[in-house]
Amino acid sequence: MDRATGNGPAGMALRAAGVLGHALAAEMVGVPVHRLAAWARGQETPDPEELARLADLVSLLEPLLRAFAPDRAAAWLGSHEPALRARPVDAFRRGGSGPLRQALRARHRGGAGPGPVPG
Repeated sequence: MDRATGNGPAGMALRAAGVLGHALAAEMVGVPVHRLAAWARGQETPDPEELARLADLVSLLEPLLRAFAPDRAAAWLGSHEPALRARPVDAFRRGGSGPLRQALRARHRGGAGPGPVPG
């Protein structure tokens, strides 16, 4: 649980907030901003469900940042994505990172929809 290296809840919260901002990262994980900030400071620990959502969000950051600059990534997450028929932030809260990964692959391929996920 080393904040500096990004291991554990504190490091994951710091990474997510550093890329997306506290408000957007907290919205995606489904917690108030003060909870995410407390995790980042190591003052609180997420429950197992929150930790799973946080880990899923952090796992999405790399493909997201391959597709967009950080400011554009946050804008994309908050805007309507036709392939998802929703804002990516809402699609994440409903189904985790999978649908967003598919939408990012479709954007990379220049397609209109998520399409099949490569094996």
